[in-house]
Amino acid sequence: MLAGTVDVGVHSFRYRDGQKIYLIDTPGFNDTTRSDTEVLTEIAYFLGGAYSKNIKLAGIIYLHRITDARMGGSALKNLH
Repeated sequence: MLAGTVDVGVHSFRYRDGQKIYLIDTPGFNDTTRSDTEVLTEIAYFLGGAYSKNIKLAGIIYLHRITDARMGGSALKNLH
């Protein structure tokens, strides 16, 4: 079994002048136990809840395996 993020998680740290930065770790797509729609729905609910508390998204960091020589069809589809 491969380890991975199952639920949305929040990790915070202090940056340079004490500014607090939050990183949101989300489940990946192409999961064998649930559909991409289910994963996207979980992420959307989390972001909707954050937005209702006036927490705004400032950026997205998209990561994929370093061993992949290029982004294949499903990775490109997910990024779009």
